[in-house]
Amino acid sequence: MRLLARATAVAATLTMSATLAVTPATADPVPAELSAQITSPVPGVDVLSGQQSVVVHVTAASGVTPTAATVAVTALNDATRSRTGTSDVPTTCAPECDVTVVVDTVSWIDPGSDPLAGETSLPDGYATMEATVDGTTESGSTVRASSSSELMQVGNARPQLWPGMQDQYTRLPVVGTDPIQVSAYVSPYGAGVDRLEATLFGPDVRWRGSFPGTLLDAQHQSLVTGSIPTTGLTTGHYTLRFVAFDGAGKPSDIVTREVTYYSGPEARTDRLVPRTPTQANGWTGGVAEVTVSVGPDWSPFAPKRVDVYLDGNTASPAGTVKSFPWADYCSVSPEGYSVCPSTIKVKVPLITPTVTGGIWDYEQPLAAGAHAVSVVYTETTGPQDWQGNSRTATATSTTSVAAAGVTATTTVNGPVVQNASGTLAFTLTSRAGAATPAPQIRSWKAAPTGAATLASGTCSSSCLAVTGTIQLKSLPGSYPGLVPDFHVVPVTLTFTDSDGVTRTKTVNIGVDPAVRTALSVPTTGTSGATAYVTMSVQQLNNEMLPGVPVALQTRTAGSTTWRTVTSTRTTSTGSVRVPVVLKYNAYWRTVVAARPGWNGSATSAQLYSKVAAKVTASGVPTTGVAGRIYPVKATLYPVSAGRRVSVQVRASGTATWRTVTRPATNTLGQVSAGVKYARGTWQVRVVADATTASASGTSKILTIKVS
Repeated sequence: MRLLARATAVAATLTMSATLAVTPATADPVPAELSAQITSPVPGVDVLSGQQSVVVHVTAASGVTPTAATVAVTALNDATRSRTGTSDVPTTCAPECDVTVVVDTVSWIDPGSDPLAGETSLPDGYATMEATVDGTTESGSTVRASSSSELMQVGNARPQLWPGMQDQYTRLPVVGTDPIQVSAYVSPYGAGVDRLEATLFGPDVRWRGSFPGTLLDAQHQSLVTGSIPTTGLTTGHYTLRFVAFDGAGKPSDIVTREVTYYSGPEARTDRLVPRTPTQANGWTGGVAEVTVSVGPDWSPFAPKRVDVYLDGNTASPAGTVKSFPWADYCSVSPEGYSVCPSTIKVKVPLITPTVTGGIWDYEQPLAAGAHAVSVVYTETTGPQDWQGNSRTATATSTTSVAAAGVTATTTVNGPVVQNASGTLAFTLTSRAGAATPAPQIRSWKAAPTGAATLASGTCSSSCLAVTGTIQLKSLPGSYPGLVPDFHVVPVTLTFTDSDGVTRTKTVNIGVDPAVRTALSVPTTGTSGATAYVTMSVQQLNNEMLPGVPVALQTRTAGSTTWRTVTSTRTTSTGSVRVPVVLKYNAYWRTVVAARPGWNGSATSAQLYSKVAAKVTASGVPTTGVAGRIYPVKATLYPVSAGRRVSVQVRASGTATWRTVTRPATNTLGQVSAGVKYARGTWQVRVVADATTASASGTSKILTIKVS
């Protein structure tokens, strides 16, 4: 090897490097007729960078034709990193000539789809440079000659790339839809940072893209960040390759990171187990049995929390397991990570909806039948990162899961009237659940809140369905216009199954109160006169009821037909006073009709009014002559034909009346008779006979003075 020129500033370094490269490369035997020598750049002084022109002096003896010259530049400390250039030797090259070979030491050569491909660009620093010339002889044989291996210095001034602190953790899991976070620092020597290219490899290239560079900071660095989507990735190991480019297109060295991707945790609800809420179990009404799938073994996955939501509830969970009993599920490795099996089964207590039992609230066992169950399972996916944040992954699954148990359907057959009518029909039906058989129905009872049991029953075999009818007429009623709350009576149906779960169903039943009505009427009167009748309506507890429709009815003596005289409503006092015109002897009563949702029916006792006929006498003169006949006329009300009347007279000052004639009324209710008087002063009256329709009536007294 030819000795290198030495510059004073680099003497020591070059001496060391020269020592490392004193052994010349082994070359094929070369005929003396062909030789190669690098003449430019001057070895040891010139710096190779980018598109470097290398001049090779080629000599060839007669009969040898050089065809191509190749220059190889190889990093001194990394033989895998080498760049070459080849040029054709001019046909006029005889016996010697200079051939310029261009060697690109810096531009980017894409390694393709091989994630393990090494760096191709030459690093800054020392390299060896060697020229090779190929040629042919006249006989057609190939010959080759190589120059000596020269020590040179490469100064590509390429940007430097190293991952940001966050990127140290790309070897930790990336989970589910979380993207792969990219963070890298780039320090350019010349122009600014243009971009950072990234390629994600699995079995093949899974993603390729670039992220723009940013302005340089005070340390002359560009922090490039971005994210790579994980769509379509499956759980496994991946390689992420980075290379940065400055504004002149110079690439940095390749940096790779191992990425482990986990498609995410899984959770499912196996079954729902109802239970009777008690103080001992925290008033929870069931248990959700959940199976969670834990992350792969190659990373420290561990369950953290399970939330269960029922029937579309998203505001607060029906049940939560915030921590897991590690002794039951996981072991702790010396590194401090929890090591768990691939699947874990947990039981999550469920807080069921609150129901109202009349005067108190309590939890209800989980209702039998299908429930929409959402399970949110959170998993710890590694230790805290450099910012102190714990890494977690969450899985949400929503499925329809049936709970075993008994359901109740009820029908109120009404109207329900206190002391009168109404029934509650019910059917109890047992249902099977997911992986749970249908329980047997063991007992039931129905009772108003805080009151005695209305009915009850038991079942000992073949009890998957029970039906019954409960009488409701013993329920107390109340008028809704007075106290609406008490018009409704909560009746709770309580039933227990063979699993020991007691459920309830409360039916709010509107009970119409039993009422009573009364009236007051004159016991006597005169036909045609106006009288007043007072009617009242009240509950059995003597509460007067306002606004109740009430009817006044009458029937004449001797008749069986009731006739409504007037219909009205009670006033605010619960009573009402109405005028009536008396006509006949009559019976009176008030009637309250049943109004579903308001009150039951009621009829008062019958009261009798004795009505005297109205007799109007006329025709008697005030004076007369003894022995002459004078007329006496009378009109009766109510009008009736054939009714006998007595025409009576008495001497003034005496007490005894004497009937002188008994005519009958005509069709107009009129009578006419002639009376002969003796000398003196006489009083005259007309008395109608009593009949079924009306009592006897007497006219006013008329006076005649006879001379």
